Amino acid sequence: MNTRALFNQSNKQEMNAIINQAQQLISDGKDLLVLADNREESVKETKEAGSKLGMGELAISKLVSATLADITKKVVDHTGLKRLIIAGADTSGTICRELGIKGNYVLKEIETGLPSGLAIGKELLIVLKSGSFGGEEFLSKAIRHLKEISNEEK
Repeated sequence: MNTRALFNQSNKQEMNAIINQAQQLISDGKDLLVLADNREESVKETKEAGSKLGMGELAISKLVSATLADITKKVVDHTGLKRLIIAGADTSGTICRELGIKGNYVLKEIETGLPSGLAIGKELLIVLKSGSFGGEEFLSKAIRHLKEISNEEK
């Protein structure tokens, strides 16, 4: 996601393009990753754009998380997605609230401190990953794990 677009009129177009592409990939049976552009230059430009509108860094961060949550909710609602991995502590909390997830029942630890869970409040298998946990291959490992426990290996 181009976070700089959050501060101009292309925001809705950017979101709709991401949502449409995500829905198509899911209907094609593909795995996908939706993330905010976190390259150093993009982060700097995002902060500058928000600052010009009088926003502090916390407000900018919250806007990015809220936008990712909105995208996630629309994709989950339109596709019936049943498996979700969310990375980033603040982003995880924001997305869970947006989806109506009130907690989760821990199922199995994938790596130290990183379990899969059954969401409470939404019919989803989830993995919540904070930034400080998990090795380089964690996301791939988590995807395989969720497919295995849902008996939908693809």
